[in-house]
Amino acid sequence: MLCISSKQLGFISFWNQNTLEYTPFSHSDESYLRMVILGSISMIIANSQGKISLHAACVVINNKAVLFCGDSGSGKSSLALHFSRKGHPILSDDMINLEIDDNTNIFACPSVPRIKLSESDLIEIGASKNDFLSIPAYKTKYSYPLEPVDQIEKIPIGLIIFPAFTETVDTIKTINGSKKINLISKHIYRKKLGQTLPIFSHRNKALFTIASKIQMYEYSRSALEKEKLKSMEFIEQQLSLLTQ
Repeated sequence: MLCISSKQLGFISFWNQNTLEYTPFSHSDESYLRMVILGSISMIIANSQGKISLHAACVVINNKAVLFCGDSGSGKSSLALHFSRKGHPILSDDMINLEIDDNTNIFACPSVPRIKLSESDLIEIGASKNDFLSIPAYKTKYSYPLEPVDQIEKIPIGLIIFPAFTETVDTIKTINGSKKINLISKHIYRKKLGQTLPIFSHRNKALFTIASKIQMYEYSRSALEKEKLKSMEFIEQQLSLLTQ
């Protein structure tokens, strides 16, 4: 069904939607293999099943999936950590798979049970970087494990939030029109790799469905460390109301 040879990944073959063979490069160490298997390979498997993968963290609030979708450095992991410490289930920290059923209902499916944290994040929760695996693609990030989410196969999506840092006060603004599909298209997980997959021919239709049915918001928050708690309390309150 699919064969991929990549200088970054190695050789991947996948057929019959149930058999995958991965041959890494000889110089690949354990942490690099872990990153590839939990990222690119899990995305390939999900896409072969008709799912769409986004570069996003995902938390469950009021029984609805809320996605924090954005580039690396936009604060997805710190948001996931905050909501995890508040008792909200975390479905993903980096890559989330979305499933659209025959009635165009859209669901988020649990992904890798971990959060990628910086050294300052670990210090904040009283942990040491020496206790966790570093992540090769993020030199200052460490893989902080979470408890797997029990008895959750998929959760209906309530909102998609696009976070960004700013020097101004915290704000959350509704996204409308064509900007919705432009933003969601920008944050397809590993887009160049995804373009080689069979599902790519159907992806535009799926993205249009997501953009037309799901509420989306831009969330701007202060980049100042001293304002971090205030910003977290602001978005927590806003999402509690928006997911009612």
